[in-house]
This record gives sequence, C-alpha cells and structure tokens, in this order.
Amino acid sequence: PPPTDQRRFSISNTGALTFANWNTIAKIDNFVVNSPYVQLTQEFGTVSVTGGVRYMSLGAPEMRYYRTAGVPNGTLDEALSYPGLSEYSDAFVTARDYNEFLPNFGITNEFGGGWSANFSYGRNFGRPDWGPQASNYISNRTTFQSKGIDLQDLVDNVRPEIADQFSAQLRYNNHGLTIVPGVFYALHDHKQVKINDPAVNNLAYYVGTGSTTEYGAELQASYNFGDQLFAFASATLSSETFDGDTQTLSGGSPIKTKGNQIPNTPRAMFKAGVTYSWYDFAFTPVVRVIGERYGDAQNKNKVPAYTVTDFTVAYNIRQKLGLEEATLKFGVVNLFNKEYISEISPSDTDLSSDAQYYVGAPRTFIGTVAVKF
Repeated sequence: PPPTDQRRFSISNTGALTFANWNTIAKIDNFVVNSPYVQLTQEFGTVSVTGGVRYMSLGAPEMRYYRTAGVPNGTLDEALSYPGLSEYSDAFVTARDYNEFLPNFGITNEFGGGWSANFSYGRNFGRPDWGPQASNYISNRTTFQSKGIDLQDLVDNVRPEIADQFSAQLRYNNHGLTIVPGVFYALHDHKQVKINDPAVNNLAYYVGTGSTTEYGAELQASYNFGDQLFAFASATLSSETFDGDTQTLSGGSPIKTKGNQIPNTPRAMFKAGVTYSWYDFAFTPVVRVIGERYGDAQNKNKVPAYTVTDFTVAYNIRQKLGLEEATLKFGVVNLFNKEYISEISPSDTDLSSDAQYYVGAPRTFIGTVAVKF
C-alpha cells in the first residue's frame, strides 16, 4: 500500500458490474530496502555470546495523485495517458530514505543440572504504514486543506518505529519439569497510533511521533507425569503505555494519551492445558484467557476480557500405515461457543471511521491429517 488505482462499480439486479468512476489514480515509485548485516557468535565454555549489527535503509517512494473526474474506464496506463488528466498540487509526496543502525546482543550460560539463563538486547525497525494516510487524505482533501494540511504533512507524520528491547530468562529443564520465568523491558519511539482530531472535524489519521514504555513478566511451565499425562501453562503480565500526550497536526489541543495503554494490548494473558494419552489416542483440552483491552489510544473504548476453551483429539496411525509419522486430528475451537472480540484494528481504507472490532470465531470444528515420510 497505498494502491495506485481503484475503480468503483455499480451492481445491477442481475449482479452485473457497471463502471461508475475512478476512485484513485496515482503514480507510486518502488519501495527500496537495503539491509546489510554482520553477526558473530562465540562459545566460551558453558557461555555462548552472539552479537551483530544491521544497517536498515528504507527508500520511500515518490507519490503523485491525479484528479479522477471524467476519466473513462480502462487500465491504469490508459488512465495516466488520458488527455484531460491533471495532478493534485497538494497530493504529492517526495521520495526520501529512512536509515538506522540496528545492533543486537545475546548471552546464554548453561549452569548444569538442567539450569540455564540468557539475556538479550535488540533494536528493531518497524515500517511505517503510509497507505491509510494517503487514502484518507484523498477522501478528505477539502477538510484537511482547510487546516493547512497536505498529503506531504500526513505522510511525514508517520516514521519508522524504533524499539530497544531487553529480555532475560531463567530456565530449568530436568526430571520432566520445565519452568521458564522471564522479564522484559522495551522503549518504543515514533509509535504509530490512530487519533481523532477535534480541530479537523474529528477526522482520524495516524500520528507517528509518540513514544511508549513497555515492561512485564512471563512464566512458562510444563510437567510430564509419565507416559500418559502432560500438563502445560503460560502466563504474561505486561504494560505498554504512552509516555506523553499526542500532538495533533492541526496544532490544536494535544490528545490525552499519557499513561494510557496502547490499543489492542491486554495487560494479562493466560493459557493452560493437559494432554492425556490412551493407547494411540491423545486428548488435549486448552483454556485461553485474554484480559481487558482498549480500542483507542485515549482508553475510552474498553473491550472486556474473555475465556475460550478448545479441545483436540489426535489419533496416531503411523504403525498401521508403516510411516515415520501419521496423525489424524479432530478439534473444536471455542468449545462453549463464547461470544467475544478477537482483534481490534483501525480501518485500513477509511480512517474517519472508528476502529474495527472483529468478532471471535464461533464454535468451529477442524479436522487435519499430518503425514511424514
């Protein structure tokens, strides 16, 4: 994204499509990514050390948008060569490069007796999403222009997100028991978030100038009770909040985001299950719990927590077929047909609308066959 061309069609009573008008005509150059890197690893007895650096160079393209009125149906090339085609003077974006050094480092120590520990650091680069900004501007040019905002302003307002991420884990794996506690911490710059700007008729657009702080702890554990019973569980407590309020492009009052949890991010997650084996059958019930979330950066739209139960039956048929591995599986996702919101995301095509709340899958039956020769 963003798309170079979009056409609208009307639908007749018979279902036939009739060209209505062009919605988007644009020239967009290629995105160019260059990312050389070097990584070194060395063993020092029970200690393993690795480190390296990546140079990320993202070449963002030049973008030109054209007026669509009166352009007849056809291909993009035909539309661009149409004699009456004219360019929007305010819908032009210059090409530019985004460059960043991305170091990483990790160390692991094996203590013996099933104990080990590791620490890691990495800087990561997130590609900004220009598509919705461009589509949003073309759909609402008059409103944005009334506040002195052009397409270049909107595109410049989102930048690559840079995250410095730290994590540490302790692991015990012995006598059928595995326990992995861990902690993590991260700083995010140029966080991209959708806001509604009261000074621009409550139009929404992305702002990529925010920063957030993330931290939390997680615990994974499993225990093998023998040949028939295996139990596993994991839990996460986390927080990622905005470090400050978010300034709008219109120069109006900042959006109150300081201390708010970022959208679609639960503070608590939990998963647990057991696998019981009986002859060639394996029965696995699993419970998944997702905590409260918000659908917006101002934390006004709260989405409640939910709990979902899944159940799977697997039948091992490898011996009957003489194969290395062969398994039949039958599963039920959302066994009790719980109604819940699964995913939350802003609309990718119309930022003037609210976030999209996707309904979780109802009770779903799944059958699979896995074979390894």
